[in-house]
Amino acid sequence: EERYQLNNLGHFTVTPDRKPGAKTLIQIRKTLGAGNVACVFSEPQFTPAVVESVMRGSDVAKGELDPLGSTIKVEPGSYFNLLGNMADSFAQCLAK
Repeated sequence: EERYQLNNLGHFTVTPDRKPGAKTLIQIRKTLGAGNVACVFSEPQFTPAVVESVMRGSDVAKGELDPLGSTIKVEPGSYFNLLGNMADSFAQCLAK
């Protein structure tokens, strides 16, 4: 985040087994409403309904990051595919 000057304003949850509480969701909605958020990223292992619910009514772009490479076939060079996919996801969402 520091290297590429990305401004992480928060997160919904750290593990897929633990859903965010009401206080966290309210704070995220306030942050989105403040107008200084360019993009909200989700990961495929987390419940998308939570992100969609909080973003409802917001014009903030939504992107998906897959740091586990869940859709990438393991083969020579797949690590570079993982990095490329992550970079593409950042670029596409932040360009909106």
